[in-house]
Amino acid sequence: MACFKGCFGNRPPVDVKRRRPSAYGVITDLDIKDGKTRNALNIKLQMEITEVLSEATYGLTPEGVDSSHYEAQDFFAFKEILGSGATGVVFRAVFKPSGQVFAVKFIPNFRQIKVMVIRELTVLKFSSLCKYLIGFHSHFRVDTNMYFVMELCEGGTLEDLLEPKHLMPPKLARIYLKEISSALFFLHRMRIVHRDVYLANCLLTSTAHLKLCDFGLCRTVDDPQGEMMTDCGKPWIRAPEMYLDKPCSFGIDWWSVGILLYRFITGCNPFNCDKLTQGYQSVTKLKEKYPEWLFTDKDALDLCQKLLIKEPKRRLCAENEIHDIKSHSYFMNIDWNEIENMADIIEQEMLGDVERYLVVIARMSSILGINTENLAANVTKARGSVSSLERGDKTKMLSNALKKIMPMTATPLNGDWSTRRTTESSV
Repeated sequence: MACFKGCFGNRPPVDVKRRRPSAYGVITDLDIKDGKTRNALNIKLQMEITEVLSEATYGLTPEGVDSSHYEAQDFFAFKEILGSGATGVVFRAVFKPSGQVFAVKFIPNFRQIKVMVIRELTVLKFSSLCKYLIGFHSHFRVDTNMYFVMELCEGGTLEDLLEPKHLMPPKLARIYLKEISSALFFLHRMRIVHRDVYLANCLLTSTAHLKLCDFGLCRTVDDPQGEMMTDCGKPWIRAPEMYLDKPCSFGIDWWSVGILLYRFITGCNPFNCDKLTQGYQSVTKLKEKYPEWLFTDKDALDLCQKLLIKEPKRRLCAENEIHDIKSHSYFMNIDWNEIENMADIIEQEMLGDVERYLVVIARMSSILGINTENLAANVTKARGSVSSLERGDKTKMLSNALKKIMPMTATPLNGDWSTRRTTESSV
């Protein structure tokens, strides 16, 4: 490991007078009328946000390394792959000077998708203002490769938690819907539409709280409508107005929240979108079904139906989204400022229909490091067994059932473990 001179965090002072970019990182006609000045500022802005990796990036000087051209592995030790997408790959990486572990997004040849990278980076820089957005640490460029250094969420994603078709326990569903909604409230106040809200973009921390990530497909409502209506996201989360090439706004995010809620309750998506033509027919013409044996909570049914209204102007949140969501009866007993203790929530869920949610509860227990024997004992005690002998038998049965599932999720649920591989530091 290379030695470092200097103190971590000693960065050059930021010029506070520097012009602040618009929400998506490009100076627009609304900012400056003169075309030449606007183009010059755009070039300067792009150069500023794509700074080359150097000693000034982290205020450190690694010894025994060519100082004229640093590589990412001079500062980071790259471990396994956490996930990948259309634009890049996310690695678990150790920051050598401090030993801190981060998630580093590697975007090769970023100039081909420069506008998308600029948008994502601009949103990441605002993410520290919202506790339900992925934390951002730093960024740098090496030749034509871009690196985003972000908070590592050890709990994996909601997709990992629920795959293949498991149901979300009701109390957890409410909390996660609250946290997703809070993240969207923040983005929408910045006039940003996420456009890609689905299970794989909802990360879980080591305390099992949610962080929204992946802002590469974001647009602002000030963008031309042609930009907003471009194909994006998974077919099954696209709102009808996107299929029909109609004007889009914040409503497409709330449609995606409705899809999430339907997935939490039923274990599947409401529309068949295996093919593009199927998605168009299913989303725009067919009506979703609400099985009575699954939608036993009338408040959840009402919220889901109102979020999945096909006409954007009639959809819930079309006028005042914060009031519409927070005042809905589904969130009646939710404190929007509270950060819940998820271990307590798991115990409460165990008092209900534990058989239906056993896999998800076991996976959550693995993330939180909960002892299954103690958890099972507390649950059977709270259920009030007839005798201590019967209580002991029920505790043993429940504990054994949890243990059978726990080995599948004993390691943090980041990415697909069947395809994960260790990588050398040669990114």
